[in-house]
Amino acid sequence: MREVLSEMIQSQKLMRIRVNNATYIVEPYCYGRLWTGEEALRVYVVSKIGDTELPSGWNLISLSDIKEFSEVNGFFDGQRPDFDPHDAAMYFIFSRVEKPFSSLKKANKLPIANNRLSYIWQSRVN
Repeated sequence: MREVLSEMIQSQKLMRIRVNNATYIVEPYCYGRLWTGEEALRVYVVSKIGDTELPSGWNLISLSDIKEFSEVNGFFDGQRPDFDPHDAAMYFIFSRVEKPFSSLKKANKLPIANNRLSYIWQSRVN
């Protein structure tokens, strides 16, 4: 799973996640281990469906709270205000947005989608 999440972040793909009874479209910016030992995603919520708990904007979501995730057709530009690539909530970062999407496009280094990005993860706890 770490490899799949890291690829989605590096390729700046939009992501659909389900947390409890709500579905969110998010921009995943950072994936790492919190000081508590849990793995988490720093995301920017752009859209919500259902009974929502998370506000729009920046959120830190523990992977144990994510019931399902998948790729959404589309990219994000990686230039959200207040993104801290050295997220203080995490003591170890596995993957983070390194370059804005616009710079990848200009350099003709757009990420190539592969079958692993269509991976859907179902948590063991329903």
